Amino acid sequence: MDPWRIRRDLVDAGKRLDAMGLVPARDGNLSARLGPDRVVVTPTATRKRDLDPRALVEVDLHGRVHGAGRASTELGMHLAVYRVRADVQAVVHAHPPTAVGFACAGRGLTECLMPEVAVALGAVPLTPYATPGTPELESAIAGVVRGHDAFLLANHGAVTLGASVGQALDRMEILEQFAKVALTAHLLGGTEILGRRHVEALEALRRRAGDPRPVTCEPLDATPPALATGEIPRPDPDPAALAALVADAVRTILGPGPGRKA
Repeated sequence: MDPWRIRRDLVDAGKRLDAMGLVPARDGNLSARLGPDRVVVTPTATRKRDLDPRALVEVDLHGRVHGAGRASTELGMHLAVYRVRADVQAVVHAHPPTAVGFACAGRGLTECLMPEVAVALGAVPLTPYATPGTPELESAIAGVVRGHDAFLLANHGAVTLGASVGQALDRMEILEQFAKVALTAHLLGGTEILGRRHVEALEALRRRAGDPRPVTCEPLDATPPALATGEIPRPDPDPAALAALVADAVRTILGPGPGRKA
């Protein structure tokens, strides 16, 4: 692809992330391959809505800058991905608030809950905590990079990979939406996980679309009969109990404050 177009795609993706509230202030960073040994990355300490294609920094896979500019301090994490995943053409690192909430709670997003997410992302594991911008972080992600297209950084952020800038961006948007859905399901009392046979059917669809990799999210070991037939018996919810559950969750999230009881 034309190098200038790749730069424009990164700028457009940065603006989109900013508009969605996934890279507040100067958070986050993006990169894309320019060639076998060249990567272009966002500069350090730059608001993503203010990105300029001419200001993006070109580096090699050893982190040496070719040209002008100062690369993101988290460049090493991006290069660690490119060195082990020849199929990855773009990396997006952002701080989507709901997904990062799971990361700060010590939880990945690994259950098979939604078919679209199972196919697009698979499991989204949580990596061990490491100081941002250090080789420690590169080591922390080593165990998940080979087998996953999205992962959470403990107490930090989220990373998505793609065969293009657009795909990596889409995966970040899907990840945050999925985190919101998963949080809502947990607040409403729990999740209904897809059974193994449902995941096998999704894998068949994925193969027909040209991706032979397995779906990596975690299904139920056995599909409950009700879920297999599509008839999931549920008790009628008690509106008062449901309202109290939501109110308790909101108080937990907001905490005590002016006009609110602890």
